[in-house]
Amino acid sequence: MISERRVCKYLELNRKTIQNWRFGAAVDKRKGNSRYVAHRLTKEEQQTFYDVANSKRFADCTPEQIIARLAEEGIYYGSTSTLYRILRKHNALHHRVDTKKPAKNSGALPLQVTGPNQVWTWGITWLKTDIVGLFKCGYNIIDLYDRNRLINPNFQFIQ
Repeated sequence: MISERRVCKYLELNRKTIQNWRFGAAVDKRKGNSRYVAHRLTKEEQQTFYDVANSKRFADCTPEQIIARLAEEGIYYGSTSTLYRILRKHNALHHRVDTKKPAKNSGALPLQVTGPNQVWTWGITWLKTDIVGLFKCGYNIIDLYDRNRLINPNFQFIQ
């Protein structure tokens, strides 16, 4: 008979681990263990849970909100982590509402100003006063033709 000490040294295990195995104190926590498989949802139950989560009613809700709303109605399919696991399995952890594709920004159209009074531009700014917290609004409206001439006197407009 080989001593417990030699077995532990050979297997590189702690003696307490061997003792737990011998006396049945250790619980097998590996995946596939019969104890854990008994609690697992069947494929039909998972599909039902997934269908409920993707229904129109819950399409814009987080898994926490879905579980809470179902609990208010007295319905329980599984925990929040179970729903996350099912959604991850179906690659559905993103926004589940059909939305329009984003529009491409084509940029601003160039303005062709050939003379005065064709295009006007404006701006508003806050002006400080001597009193703390009191501001005045400064409005500025200017002809784009005159503005460009003020900034760059040699500016040439498209004719």
